[in-house]
Amino acid sequence: MVHEMVEEIRQFFEQLLDRAQLNLEILVEAIQEEIVVELSGQDSGLLLANNARLLHALNQLLIQGFYRKGQGKSRFVVDCNGYRKARVVELEVLAEEAAKKSTRMGQSVRFQPMPAFDRRIIHLHLAAYKGVRTESDGRGRNRCVVVISENR
Repeated sequence: MVHEMVEEIRQFFEQLLDRAQLNLEILVEAIQEEIVVELSGQDSGLLLANNARLLHALNQLLIQGFYRKGQGKSRFVVDCNGYRKARVVELEVLAEEAAKKSTRMGQSVRFQPMPAFDRRIIHLHLAAYKGVRTESDGRGRNRCVVVISENR
C-alpha cells in the first residue's frame, strides 16, 4: 500500500509541477511513518522565497490530498534542498534562546506566526525543558508559539 501511495504522490507532483511550469526534480520516499517528497533543481529558489511559503503550500496540498489514503498513519513532508533539516536546527536554537530568556525574565516569549511544521518543532524541542511550557496562540496564518515561564 505504501509503495502505491509513493507512486501516486510522485505522479501528482509531476503533473502539478508541469502545470506550474516549475523545473524541479522529484524524489518520493517512504521513511518509517513519513512520506518525504524531496524537490531540487533550477526553480528551487521559488519554493524557498518568502520564508518558503510555496514549499509550505505544497506540503499542505500533499497533506490534504493524501491524509485519508495514509489512514492517518503517515506524516507527509515536502522538502527542497534540505531546507527542512536546516530549519529544524535553526528553530531548536531559537527555542532554547526563548526558553532561557523566558526563565531569566519570568515572562512569556512570543514567536512570530509560523507554519504548523515549525511550531511543532519548537513544542517538541521544549517539551522536556525545565521551567517553561509552550502553547500555540492565534488562528490560521497568525498562529504562533508562546514560551511561558513557569517561574512567575
